Amino acid sequence: MQEYKQNFIEFVVKCGALRFGEFKLKSGRISPYFFNSGEFKTGAALSKLASFYASTVADNISTNPALYNDIVLFGPAYKGIPLVAITALKLSDEHGIDYPICYNRKEAKDHGEGGATIGASLTADQTIVAIEDVVTAGTAIGETKEVLAANGGAKLSAVVIAMDRCEVKTEGSSETALQEIARVQGVQIFPVITIFEAIEYLHNNEIDGVVYINDEIKQNIEDYLKKYGA
Repeated sequence: MQEYKQNFIEFVVKCGALRFGEFKLKSGRISPYFFNSGEFKTGAALSKLASFYASTVADNISTNPALYNDIVLFGPAYKGIPLVAITALKLSDEHGIDYPICYNRKEAKDHGEGGATIGASLTADQTIVAIEDVVTAGTAIGETKEVLAANGGAKLSAVVIAMDRCEVKTEGSSETALQEIARVQGVQIFPVITIFEAIEYLHNNEIDGVVYINDEIKQNIEDYLKKYGA
Protein backbone atom coordinates (compact mmCIF):
# COMPACT_ATOMS: atom_id res chain seq x y z
CA MET A 1 0.00 0.00 0.00
CA GLN A 2 1.34 3.42 -0.95
CA GLU A 3 2.53 5.63 1.89
CA TYR A 4 0.02 8.38 1.07
CA LYS A 5 -2.82 5.87 1.51
CA GLN A 6 -1.51 4.86 4.93
CA ASN A 7 -1.19 8.51 5.91
CA PHE A 8 -4.72 9.21 4.68
CA ILE A 9 -6.14 6.35 6.74
CA GLU A 10 -4.43 7.71 9.86
CA PHE A 11 -5.69 11.19 9.03
CA VAL A 12 -9.35 10.21 8.58
CA VAL A 13 -9.58 8.20 11.79
CA LYS A 14 -7.82 10.84 13.87
CA CYS A 15 -10.04 13.65 12.58
CA GLY A 16 -13.19 11.52 12.97
CA ALA A 17 -14.11 11.33 9.29
CA LEU A 18 -13.92 7.51 9.43
CA ARG A 19 -15.58 6.04 12.51
CA PHE A 20 -16.50 2.59 13.72
CA GLY A 21 -19.57 1.59 15.70
CA GLU A 22 -23.19 1.25 14.60
CA PHE A 23 -24.60 3.67 12.03
CA LYS A 24 -27.87 3.68 10.14
CA LEU A 25 -27.28 4.60 6.50
CA LYS A 26 -29.63 6.35 4.11
CA SER A 27 -30.19 2.94 2.50
CA GLY A 28 -31.49 1.62 5.84
CA ARG A 29 -28.51 -0.66 6.36
CA ILE A 30 -26.90 -0.76 9.80
CA SER A 31 -23.21 -0.30 9.10
CA PRO A 32 -20.27 -0.90 11.46
CA TYR A 33 -18.35 1.97 9.83
CA PHE A 34 -19.20 5.46 8.63
CA PHE A 35 -17.37 8.02 6.51
CA ASN A 36 -18.29 11.68 6.96
CA SER A 37 -16.52 14.20 4.73
CA GLY A 38 -18.08 16.98 6.79
CA GLU A 39 -15.28 16.45 9.33
CA PHE A 40 -12.81 18.12 6.97
CA LYS A 41 -13.76 21.49 8.38
CA THR A 42 -10.57 23.35 9.25
CA GLY A 43 -7.86 24.92 7.14
CA ALA A 44 -5.33 22.34 8.29
CA ALA A 45 -7.70 19.42 7.53
CA LEU A 46 -8.52 20.75 4.07
CA SER A 47 -4.84 21.25 3.32
CA LYS A 48 -4.08 17.64 4.24
CA LEU A 49 -7.11 16.37 2.32
CA ALA A 50 -5.95 18.23 -0.78
CA SER A 51 -2.54 16.59 -0.59
CA PHE A 52 -4.13 13.13 -0.60
CA TYR A 53 -6.37 14.00 -3.54
CA ALA A 54 -3.35 15.35 -5.39
CA SER A 55 -1.37 12.17 -4.73
CA THR A 56 -4.27 10.07 -6.04
CA VAL A 57 -4.49 12.13 -9.23
CA ALA A 58 -0.73 11.97 -9.71
CA ASP A 59 -0.62 8.22 -9.02
CA ASN A 60 -3.54 7.15 -11.21
CA ILE A 61 -4.00 9.81 -13.89
CA SER A 62 -0.86 11.85 -14.46
CA THR A 63 1.14 8.64 -15.01
CA ASN A 64 -1.14 7.49 -17.86
CA PRO A 65 -0.63 9.94 -20.74
CA ALA A 66 -1.94 7.39 -23.25
CA LEU A 67 -5.33 7.47 -21.50
CA TYR A 68 -5.34 10.94 -19.98
CA ASN A 69 -4.03 13.94 -21.87
CA ASP A 70 -5.02 17.60 -22.06
CA ILE A 71 -6.40 17.24 -18.54
CA VAL A 72 -8.82 19.69 -16.94
CA LEU A 73 -9.85 19.25 -13.30
CA PHE A 74 -13.56 19.88 -12.77
CA GLY A 75 -15.37 20.75 -9.55
CA PRO A 76 -19.12 20.04 -9.59
CA ALA A 77 -21.03 22.67 -7.62
CA TYR A 78 -21.11 23.00 -4.74
CA LYS A 79 -18.88 20.62 -2.77
CA GLY A 80 -16.56 20.03 -5.70
CA ILE A 81 -15.64 23.71 -6.08
CA PRO A 82 -13.31 24.01 -3.06
CA LEU A 83 -12.07 20.45 -3.61
CA VAL A 84 -10.95 21.09 -7.17
CA ALA A 85 -9.25 24.36 -6.20
CA ILE A 86 -7.23 22.91 -3.32
CA THR A 87 -6.37 19.75 -5.28
CA ALA A 88 -4.99 21.79 -8.19
CA LEU A 89 -2.96 23.89 -5.76
CA LYS A 90 -1.38 20.83 -4.12
CA LEU A 91 -0.70 19.18 -7.49
CA SER A 92 1.27 22.25 -8.46
CA ASP A 93 3.08 22.74 -5.15
CA GLU A 94 3.83 19.10 -4.28
CA HIS A 95 4.03 17.33 -7.65
CA GLY A 96 4.99 20.06 -10.10
CA ILE A 97 1.83 19.34 -12.13
CA ASP A 98 -0.10 22.39 -13.29
CA TYR A 99 -3.61 21.50 -14.46
CA PRO A 100 -6.29 24.04 -15.39
CA ILE A 101 -9.51 23.91 -13.39
CA CYS A 102 -13.14 24.56 -14.16
CA TYR A 103 -16.33 24.49 -12.09
CA ASN A 104 -19.97 25.16 -12.72
CA ARG A 105 -22.67 27.38 -11.33
CA LYS A 106 -25.97 25.86 -10.29
CA GLU A 107 -27.65 28.60 -12.30
CA ALA A 108 -26.17 30.15 -15.44
CA LYS A 109 -25.12 33.79 -15.14
CA ASP A 110 -26.71 36.14 -17.68
CA HIS A 111 -24.56 39.21 -16.97
CA GLY A 112 -20.85 40.03 -16.73
CA GLU A 113 -18.84 37.18 -18.23
CA GLY A 114 -22.02 35.07 -18.25
CA GLY A 115 -22.21 31.33 -18.72
CA ALA A 116 -22.69 28.24 -16.60
CA THR A 117 -19.00 27.47 -15.95
CA ILE A 118 -16.03 29.37 -14.54
CA GLY A 119 -12.37 28.79 -15.27
CA ALA A 120 -10.82 26.87 -18.14
CA SER A 121 -12.72 26.67 -21.42
CA LEU A 122 -14.07 23.21 -22.14
CA THR A 123 -13.70 21.33 -25.44
CA ALA A 124 -14.62 17.87 -26.67
CA ASP A 125 -11.03 16.63 -26.92
CA GLN A 126 -10.08 17.26 -23.28
CA THR A 127 -9.78 14.74 -20.47
CA ILE A 128 -12.11 15.92 -17.70
CA VAL A 129 -11.36 14.66 -14.20
CA ALA A 130 -13.98 15.50 -11.57
CA ILE A 131 -13.05 15.91 -7.92
CA GLU A 132 -15.80 14.75 -5.54
CA ASP A 133 -16.07 13.83 -1.86
CA VAL A 134 -18.15 10.66 -2.29
CA VAL A 135 -20.19 8.89 -4.95
CA THR A 136 -23.28 6.95 -3.90
CA ALA A 137 -26.03 6.53 -6.50
CA GLY A 138 -24.18 8.13 -9.42
CA THR A 139 -26.75 10.90 -9.81
CA ALA A 140 -24.11 13.63 -9.41
CA ILE A 141 -21.93 12.04 -12.09
CA GLY A 142 -24.84 12.06 -14.51
CA GLU A 143 -25.48 15.73 -13.73
CA THR A 144 -21.79 16.56 -14.26
CA LYS A 145 -21.84 14.84 -17.65
CA GLU A 146 -24.85 16.92 -18.66
CA VAL A 147 -23.11 20.15 -17.63
CA LEU A 148 -20.00 19.22 -19.58
CA ALA A 149 -21.96 18.20 -22.67
CA ALA A 150 -23.75 21.54 -22.67
CA ASN A 151 -20.46 23.43 -22.35
CA GLY A 152 -18.11 22.62 -25.18
CA GLY A 153 -19.16 19.00 -25.53
CA ALA A 154 -16.55 17.94 -23.00
CA LYS A 155 -16.66 14.34 -21.77
CA LEU A 156 -16.08 13.12 -18.24
CA SER A 157 -13.28 10.55 -18.12
CA ALA A 158 -12.56 10.01 -14.43
CA VAL A 159 -13.73 10.88 -10.93
CA VAL A 160 -11.55 11.06 -7.81
CA ILE A 161 -13.22 10.50 -4.43
CA ALA A 162 -12.11 10.11 -0.81
CA MET A 163 -13.22 6.54 0.00
CA ASP A 164 -14.92 3.55 -1.59
CA ARG A 165 -17.18 1.66 0.83
CA CYS A 166 -17.00 -1.34 -1.56
CA GLU A 167 -20.70 -2.09 -1.11
CA VAL A 168 -23.26 -3.29 -3.63
CA LYS A 169 -26.40 -1.35 -4.48
CA THR A 170 -28.44 -4.57 -4.43
CA GLU A 171 -27.69 -7.65 -2.34
CA GLY A 172 -26.28 -10.47 -4.42
CA SER A 173 -24.78 -8.19 -7.07
CA SER A 174 -21.40 -9.22 -8.44
CA GLU A 175 -20.13 -5.64 -8.64
CA THR A 176 -19.92 -2.83 -6.12
CA ALA A 177 -22.01 0.31 -6.41
CA LEU A 178 -18.99 2.23 -7.70
CA GLN A 179 -18.15 -0.47 -10.24
CA GLU A 180 -21.72 -0.39 -11.50
CA ILE A 181 -21.77 3.41 -11.67
CA ALA A 182 -18.44 3.47 -13.49
CA ARG A 183 -19.71 0.93 -16.04
CA VAL A 184 -23.07 2.62 -16.60
CA GLN A 185 -21.64 6.14 -16.76
CA GLY A 186 -18.57 5.16 -18.77
CA VAL A 187 -16.02 6.69 -16.38
CA GLN A 188 -13.22 5.53 -14.13
CA ILE A 189 -13.52 6.17 -10.40
CA PHE A 190 -10.41 6.45 -8.25
CA PRO A 191 -10.81 6.50 -4.46
CA VAL A 192 -7.96 7.64 -2.24
CA ILE A 193 -8.64 4.49 -0.18
CA THR A 194 -11.10 1.61 0.04
CA ILE A 195 -12.63 0.24 3.22
CA PHE A 196 -10.60 -2.94 2.69
CA GLU A 197 -7.37 -0.93 2.70
CA ALA A 198 -8.50 0.78 5.90
CA ILE A 199 -9.20 -2.60 7.56
CA GLU A 200 -5.85 -3.99 6.45
CA TYR A 201 -3.89 -1.04 7.79
CA LEU A 202 -5.82 -0.36 11.01
CA HIS A 203 -6.36 -3.91 12.30
CA ASN A 204 -4.52 -4.15 15.64
CA ASN A 205 -2.32 -1.22 14.56
CA GLU A 206 -1.88 1.31 17.35
CA ILE A 207 -2.00 4.93 16.14
CA ASP A 208 -1.15 7.55 18.74
CA GLY A 209 -2.07 5.05 21.44
CA VAL A 210 -5.41 4.04 19.89
CA VAL A 211 -6.35 0.78 18.15
CA TYR A 212 -9.26 1.73 15.89
CA ILE A 213 -9.95 -1.79 14.58
CA ASN A 214 -9.53 -4.70 16.98
CA ASP A 215 -10.45 -8.32 16.23
CA GLU A 216 -14.11 -7.79 17.15
CA ILE A 217 -14.56 -4.68 15.00
CA LYS A 218 -12.74 -6.35 12.11
CA GLN A 219 -15.09 -9.33 12.34
CA ASN A 220 -18.15 -7.06 12.41
CA ILE A 221 -16.99 -5.23 9.28
CA GLU A 222 -16.14 -8.46 7.48
CA ASP A 223 -19.56 -9.93 8.34
CA TYR A 224 -21.22 -6.76 7.03
CA LEU A 225 -19.21 -6.85 3.81
CA LYS A 226 -19.99 -10.52 3.29
CA LYS A 227 -23.63 -9.46 3.10
CA TYR A 228 -23.34 -6.11 1.34
CA GLY A 229 -19.90 -6.18 -0.31
CA ALA A 230 -18.88 -7.60 -3.67
